[in-house]
Amino acid sequence: MTRSVGNLLIRVNDLFSITLICLSYQAMELRHLRYFVAVAEELSFARAAERLHISQPPLSTQIRDLEVELGTRLLERTKRIVRMTPAGRAFLQEARTILEQIDGARERVRSVTQGKGGSFRIGVIPTAALPAIAQGVRRFLKHHQTVDVLIREGDVDSLLAEIYQDRLDVAFVRPLETMPHLKTQSVYRDKQVLVVPDSHRLAGVKSVRWEWLDGERVLLIRNNQNFGLVLRHACAARRVRPFFLHVAEDFHSLLWLVSAGLGICPAPASVVGQLPPGSVVRALAKGAPSLDVVAVWRKDQAHPLVTRLLGMLRQHRWS
Repeated sequence: MTRSVGNLLIRVNDLFSITLICLSYQAMELRHLRYFVAVAEELSFARAAERLHISQPPLSTQIRDLEVELGTRLLERTKRIVRMTPAGRAFLQEARTILEQIDGARERVRSVTQGKGGSFRIGVIPTAALPAIAQGVRRFLKHHQTVDVLIREGDVDSLLAEIYQDRLDVAFVRPLETMPHLKTQSVYRDKQVLVVPDSHRLAGVKSVRWEWLDGERVLLIRNNQNFGLVLRHACAARRVRPFFLHVAEDFHSLLWLVSAGLGICPAPASVVGQLPPGSVVRALAKGAPSLDVVAVWRKDQAHPLVTRLLGMLRQHRWS
């Protein structure tokens, strides 16, 4: 739906158009529109002044200023009557539309600020898509049915980039060593484990000692330097040297390659239920690093619903 005001195109419910309206009129202020609508509806300066809680002389002055700004008479007035001109009748419709848009925009902004409307954009990496987090999001959705919640899956780098670009409000990721300008909060604590083929020599042990990884083929995800970083650091600290091979396109294909017998891979303990046939999980020896899932969001632009979502997650958290 569109309406024209002079050379300006108004799109109903479009905040950008409202901004253009305000800029286009320059000297014309919103009070001019409210004053004119009151006079046009009452067809009396006295009654309009009483309705607006102002005295009549300033009201008359404001209407004259509006007519000067528009370059045309909007009202014909005598001592007895006030009538609208054809231009006044046309302008009344447009003034009402503009005021309705402004009032609607104010209400929508207030609703978003209070967490009762608008959109809320969530990102999650595949290995953080855990039942505990799903239950928290489900509870959040139940309590915020007027909010348009959008959920996107991606790798850590792409999700963090979207946080920085203000295309996501919060993301659930495995933490990096540095995440500048972001706030973080741990929402889930996991353990580093190994996924090995069921025919592998390590499948016959209960716990894998670090030195047994020396020379092993450890499969990782291609174009994802963050995946397996915790295991790399742990091996380097113990002077263990596996062969790290970036061969898989994503985590699911990585598990398939392990089940096919091409090597072993690191994984969070929470993925045990996702394993394909032909592979098993083995714990690392004492000192196995943790693999937290953290919520991340921008320090300078926190969405008001982030705190509420994290509160919902705490009620469904386990480790």
